[in-house]
Amino acid sequence: MRVPLSFFGWITILCLSFILMGTPAWTAEQTSRGWMGITVQDVDEAAAKALALPKAGGALVNDAFADQPAMKAGIRPADVIVALNGNNVANARDLLEKMAAIKPGSAANVTIWREGKQQELSVAVGERPEPQMAECGGCRCAPTQADSGRIGVMVQEVSAEETARMGLDSAGLLIVRVFPDTVASTAGLHSGDVIVSAGNTPLSTAKEAKAAIAAAQGNNSAIFLRIYRHGGFSFRALDFS
Repeated sequence: MRVPLSFFGWITILCLSFILMGTPAWTAEQTSRGWMGITVQDVDEAAAKALALPKAGGALVNDAFADQPAMKAGIRPADVIVALNGNNVANARDLLEKMAAIKPGSAANVTIWREGKQQELSVAVGERPEPQMAECGGCRCAPTQADSGRIGVMVQEVSAEETARMGLDSAGLLIVRVFPDTVASTAGLHSGDVIVSAGNTPLSTAKEAKAAIAAAQGNNSAIFLRIYRHGGFSFRALDFS
Protein backbone atom coordinates (compact mmCIF):
# COMPACT_ATOMS: atom_id res chain seq x y z
CA MET A 1 0.00 0.00 0.00
CA ARG A 2 1.37 3.45 -0.99
CA VAL A 3 1.73 5.87 1.89
CA PRO A 4 1.01 9.53 0.87
CA LEU A 5 3.86 11.93 1.49
CA SER A 6 3.39 14.36 4.29
CA PHE A 7 3.83 18.12 3.86
CA PHE A 8 7.32 17.91 5.40
CA GLY A 9 8.20 15.07 3.04
CA TRP A 10 7.52 17.30 0.03
CA ILE A 11 9.62 20.07 1.57
CA THR A 12 12.53 17.61 1.98
CA ILE A 13 12.29 16.55 -1.66
CA LEU A 14 12.25 20.15 -2.86
CA CYS A 15 15.30 21.03 -0.75
CA LEU A 16 17.22 18.02 -2.07
CA SER A 17 16.29 19.02 -5.63
CA PHE A 18 17.77 22.50 -5.13
CA ILE A 19 20.97 21.01 -3.69
CA LEU A 20 21.36 18.59 -6.63
CA MET A 21 20.60 21.23 -9.27
CA GLY A 22 23.05 23.74 -7.77
CA THR A 23 22.74 27.53 -7.81
CA PRO A 24 19.41 28.77 -9.23
CA ALA A 25 19.48 30.49 -12.62
CA TRP A 26 18.51 33.90 -11.20
CA THR A 27 21.80 34.37 -9.28
CA ALA A 28 23.75 35.68 -12.26
CA GLU A 29 27.33 36.88 -12.12
CA GLN A 30 27.75 40.38 -10.73
CA THR A 31 28.41 42.97 -13.47
CA SER A 32 31.65 44.92 -13.29
CA ARG A 33 31.25 48.70 -13.26
CA GLY A 34 33.68 51.41 -14.25
CA TRP A 35 35.27 53.64 -11.62
CA MET A 36 37.70 56.58 -11.51
CA GLY A 37 38.27 56.92 -7.77
CA ILE A 38 36.68 60.31 -7.09
CA THR A 39 33.86 61.83 -5.09
CA VAL A 40 31.75 64.46 -6.84
CA GLN A 41 28.90 66.89 -6.27
CA ASP A 42 26.54 68.97 -8.41
CA VAL A 43 27.50 72.44 -9.62
CA ASP A 44 24.88 75.07 -8.79
CA GLU A 45 24.76 78.70 -9.98
CA ALA A 46 26.86 79.99 -7.07
CA ALA A 47 29.54 77.34 -7.63
CA ALA A 48 29.58 78.03 -11.37
CA LYS A 49 30.17 81.72 -10.65
CA ALA A 50 33.00 81.00 -8.21
CA LEU A 51 34.66 78.72 -10.78
CA ALA A 52 34.10 81.10 -13.73
CA LEU A 53 32.16 78.29 -15.40
CA PRO A 54 29.93 79.54 -18.26
CA LYS A 55 26.86 77.82 -16.79
CA ALA A 56 25.84 75.50 -13.96
CA GLY A 57 26.27 71.81 -14.73
CA GLY A 58 28.83 69.04 -14.73
CA ALA A 59 30.27 67.20 -11.73
CA LEU A 60 32.59 68.99 -9.30
CA VAL A 61 35.43 66.81 -7.98
CA ASN A 62 35.53 66.90 -4.18
CA ASP A 63 38.37 64.42 -3.77
CA ALA A 64 40.58 62.22 -5.95
CA PHE A 65 41.77 59.12 -4.12
CA ALA A 66 45.47 58.32 -4.02
CA ASP A 67 46.76 55.80 -6.58
CA GLN A 68 43.38 55.59 -8.30
CA PRO A 69 42.64 56.18 -12.03
CA ALA A 70 41.52 59.82 -11.76
CA MET A 71 44.53 60.97 -9.73
CA LYS A 72 46.92 59.08 -12.01
CA ALA A 73 45.37 60.88 -14.99
CA GLY A 74 45.85 64.28 -13.35
CA ILE A 75 42.32 64.98 -12.13
CA ARG A 76 42.30 66.92 -8.87
CA PRO A 77 39.86 68.54 -6.41
CA ALA A 78 37.99 71.60 -7.75
CA ASP A 79 38.05 70.28 -11.32
CA VAL A 80 34.61 70.14 -12.95
CA ILE A 81 33.99 67.17 -15.24
CA VAL A 82 31.81 68.55 -18.04
CA ALA A 83 31.94 65.66 -20.53
CA LEU A 84 32.81 61.96 -20.65
CA ASN A 85 33.73 60.38 -23.98
CA GLY A 86 32.25 63.39 -25.76
CA ASN A 87 28.91 63.21 -23.94
CA ASN A 88 27.96 66.19 -21.77
CA VAL A 89 27.72 65.52 -18.02
CA ALA A 90 24.59 67.08 -16.49
CA ASN A 91 25.38 66.51 -12.82
CA ALA A 92 27.15 64.22 -10.35
CA ARG A 93 24.65 61.38 -10.71
CA ASP A 94 24.85 61.54 -14.49
CA LEU A 95 28.65 61.21 -14.34
CA LEU A 96 28.52 58.20 -12.01
CA GLU A 97 25.96 56.45 -14.23
CA LYS A 98 27.98 57.12 -17.38
CA MET A 99 31.20 55.95 -15.72
CA ALA A 100 29.59 52.79 -14.35
CA ALA A 101 28.60 51.81 -17.90
CA ILE A 102 32.24 51.89 -19.12
CA LYS A 103 34.09 48.58 -19.13
CA PRO A 104 36.95 48.45 -16.59
CA GLY A 105 40.33 48.42 -18.30
CA SER A 106 39.28 50.68 -21.15
CA ALA A 107 40.32 54.31 -21.65
CA ALA A 108 37.87 57.17 -21.15
CA ASN A 109 38.23 60.70 -22.49
CA VAL A 110 37.38 63.16 -19.72
CA THR A 111 36.74 66.84 -20.39
CA ILE A 112 37.34 69.03 -17.34
CA TRP A 113 37.00 72.72 -16.51
CA ARG A 114 40.01 74.03 -14.59
CA GLU A 115 41.05 77.60 -13.86
CA GLY A 116 38.84 79.13 -16.51
CA LYS A 117 39.43 76.77 -19.43
CA GLN A 118 38.68 73.27 -20.69
CA GLN A 119 41.20 70.46 -20.76
CA GLU A 120 41.10 66.91 -22.11
CA LEU A 121 42.46 64.01 -20.05
CA SER A 122 42.60 60.27 -20.69
CA VAL A 123 41.66 58.02 -17.76
CA ALA A 124 42.37 54.28 -17.57
CA VAL A 125 39.05 53.15 -16.08
CA GLY A 126 39.24 50.86 -13.05
CA GLU A 127 36.69 48.52 -11.52
CA ARG A 128 34.35 49.93 -8.91
CA PRO A 129 34.95 48.32 -5.49
CA GLU A 130 32.29 47.44 -2.97
CA PRO A 131 31.22 50.59 -1.05
CA GLN A 132 32.59 51.06 2.45
CA MET A 133 31.52 53.35 5.25
CA ALA A 134 33.91 56.20 6.00
CA GLU A 135 35.01 56.69 9.58
CA CYS A 136 35.36 60.02 11.29
CA GLY A 137 36.03 60.65 14.94
CA GLY A 138 35.36 63.71 17.04
CA CYS A 139 37.43 66.79 16.38
CA ARG A 140 39.70 67.96 19.18
CA CYS A 141 40.92 71.43 18.32
CA ALA A 142 43.20 74.11 19.70
CA PRO A 143 41.53 76.64 21.95
CA THR A 144 42.29 79.61 19.65
CA GLN A 145 38.91 80.93 18.54
CA ALA A 146 37.87 83.73 16.18
CA ASP A 147 34.65 85.15 14.83
CA SER A 148 34.46 85.20 11.04
CA GLY A 149 31.35 87.33 11.17
CA ARG A 150 31.72 88.42 7.58
CA ILE A 151 30.05 85.19 6.46
CA GLY A 152 28.23 84.26 9.66
CA VAL A 153 30.38 81.58 11.28
CA MET A 154 32.52 81.19 14.38
CA VAL A 155 35.67 79.14 13.86
CA GLN A 156 38.65 77.80 15.73
CA GLU A 157 41.98 76.55 14.47
CA VAL A 158 42.56 72.79 14.24
CA SER A 159 45.47 71.25 16.14
CA ALA A 160 48.41 69.62 14.35
CA GLU A 161 47.46 66.26 15.87
CA GLU A 162 43.93 66.43 14.50
CA THR A 163 45.19 67.64 11.13
CA ALA A 164 47.38 64.53 10.84
CA ARG A 165 44.56 62.22 11.94
CA MET A 166 42.22 63.55 9.28
CA GLY A 167 44.91 63.38 6.60
CA LEU A 168 44.66 67.08 5.77
CA ASP A 169 47.42 69.00 3.99
CA SER A 170 46.81 72.13 6.07
CA ALA A 171 45.46 72.69 9.56
CA GLY A 172 42.11 74.17 8.52
CA LEU A 173 39.44 75.91 10.56
CA LEU A 174 36.73 74.12 12.50
CA ILE A 175 33.30 75.75 12.32
CA VAL A 176 31.89 75.79 15.85
CA ARG A 177 28.81 77.87 15.07
CA VAL A 178 26.81 78.93 12.02
CA PHE A 179 24.52 81.90 12.46
CA PRO A 180 21.07 81.78 10.80
CA ASP A 181 20.15 83.88 7.76
CA THR A 182 23.77 84.48 6.73
CA VAL A 183 25.88 83.76 3.66
CA ALA A 184 27.28 80.68 5.43
CA SER A 185 23.91 79.19 6.32
CA THR A 186 22.62 79.82 2.80
CA ALA A 187 25.65 78.01 1.37
CA GLY A 188 24.99 74.97 3.58
CA LEU A 189 27.90 75.23 6.00
CA HIS A 190 27.38 73.30 9.25
CA SER A 191 28.90 73.26 12.72
CA GLY A 192 31.62 70.59 12.70
CA ASP A 193 32.74 71.32 9.14
CA VAL A 194 36.46 71.99 8.70
CA ILE A 195 37.30 74.68 6.13
CA VAL A 196 40.57 73.60 4.52
CA SER A 197 40.93 76.10 1.68
CA ALA A 198 39.42 79.18 0.04
CA GLY A 199 39.84 79.09 -3.71
CA ASN A 200 43.27 77.54 -4.23
CA THR A 201 44.64 78.90 -0.94
CA PRO A 202 45.00 76.54 2.05
CA LEU A 203 43.71 78.03 5.31
CA SER A 204 45.36 77.57 8.69
CA THR A 205 44.28 80.66 10.61
CA ALA A 206 41.17 82.80 10.99
CA LYS A 207 43.22 85.78 9.76
CA GLU A 208 43.84 84.04 6.43
CA ALA A 209 40.15 83.21 6.09
CA LYS A 210 39.11 86.81 6.79
CA ALA A 211 41.55 88.12 4.16
CA ALA A 212 40.24 85.75 1.48
CA ILE A 213 36.61 86.54 2.33
CA ALA A 214 37.24 90.30 2.40
CA ALA A 215 38.78 90.14 -1.08
CA ALA A 216 35.72 88.32 -2.46
CA GLN A 217 33.35 90.76 -0.78
CA GLY A 218 35.25 93.74 -2.12
CA ASN A 219 34.83 92.43 -5.68
CA ASN A 220 31.18 91.47 -5.15
CA SER A 221 32.14 88.02 -6.37
CA ALA A 222 31.93 84.46 -5.02
CA ILE A 223 34.47 82.44 -3.05
CA PHE A 224 34.87 78.69 -3.15
CA LEU A 225 35.47 76.86 0.15
CA ARG A 226 36.66 73.28 0.34
CA ILE A 227 35.39 71.61 3.49
CA TYR A 228 35.99 68.34 5.32
CA ARG A 229 32.84 66.73 6.68
CA HIS A 230 32.18 63.22 8.06
CA GLY A 231 35.37 61.76 6.63
CA GLY A 232 35.09 63.27 3.14
CA PHE A 233 35.55 66.50 1.19
CA SER A 234 33.07 68.76 -0.58
CA PHE A 235 32.82 72.36 -1.77
CA ARG A 236 30.56 75.26 -0.86
CA ALA A 237 30.33 78.54 -2.76
CA LEU A 238 29.72 81.81 -0.90
CA ASP A 239 28.14 84.38 -3.22
CA PHE A 240 28.61 88.05 -2.25
CA SER A 241 27.00 89.63 -5.32
